[in-house]
Amino acid sequence: MKCVVCGTAGNFKNLFSLRDRVFAVEGSFDFLRCPSCAAVIINPQLSGDALMAHYPSTYHEDYTQRYESLSAKKGVMNKVRAFLKFGTLAQFFGYGRRRWFLFFLWPLVYEFAQYPRFVRGGKLFEVGSGTGAFLKLMDELGWDVYGCDISPSACAVAASMGLRNISCGPFDSAAHPQGFFDAVVLYHVLEHLPDPHAAIRGFWDLLKPGGELVMSLPNTGGLTARMFGKNWIGYEAPRHLVSYNPRNLRLVLEKNGFAVERVITNSALGGIVDSIELILGKKRSSLVFLHKAARAMKFFLDPFADFFKIGDQLVIRARKPVGREMP
Repeated sequence: MKCVVCGTAGNFKNLFSLRDRVFAVEGSFDFLRCPSCAAVIINPQLSGDALMAHYPSTYHEDYTQRYESLSAKKGVMNKVRAFLKFGTLAQFFGYGRRRWFLFFLWPLVYEFAQYPRFVRGGKLFEVGSGTGAFLKLMDELGWDVYGCDISPSACAVAASMGLRNISCGPFDSAAHPQGFFDAVVLYHVLEHLPDPHAAIRGFWDLLKPGGELVMSLPNTGGLTARMFGKNWIGYEAPRHLVSYNPRNLRLVLEKNGFAVERVITNSALGGIVDSIELILGKKRSSLVFLHKAARAMKFFLDPFADFFKIGDQLVIRARKPVGREMP
């Protein structure tokens, strides 16, 4: 077997075997770890209709970001959350005027690390756009938004929100002109793709010189993955075809010409609650109180999790250098 991340051919360690514990579709899958780069790869890897059977129409109900409009919501807590979120985006990501007294929001940089830096009038492409929640907000913030998703039902929801530049089907870089986008974002998508190098080369083709690539995905090097092992929520059979840590993800990006600007890990407690739900056989996000407690503690714990690189989620920000050809 050859590693799709680093190319090493050798004796892969069989960590464990798992079934689809979320949707209970039949099949057993081995999780193998590369002896060189420590990428975790599923065997066998399904494709076509066999894989799509593990993506029922309800998948995007639990696995997509929620739309939070710029429009003010009623209630003091909603207004506080809006202030914290949009204040952070303005202060640290270029979405508005910076104000010195908002510097205290810096720990929330980890919470919103998956947001690209703002480019006025810029074009943004989201791979795996789901129901369009993220793109709808980006549209309100001033981006010209595009996306793609494999789920017809999710694409229909996105269209109902007024998002017209959504293609329904697998990612295809040839669907757009080369150098068309200022930013490409993926929120828990890369781990679903069988060939990371082909995907990264596709993102390179889409981006303008100087364009930004932002990817979020589970972190196999995090504390939660070590604590829970096969019961970690990030080992999702058979959808997560390849699982990464900061080192091997950086390897893929740099091998394909990208300049990695920052690697962040966050969600120190969220993965613990998700994994407990998985062990107990409960529906995702059903332990409401624990999720709220974990979210409230992110402000204090995310900087710590990133410093030691033990967070449950990995966010990597990279840029296509100006004047550099793909290797």
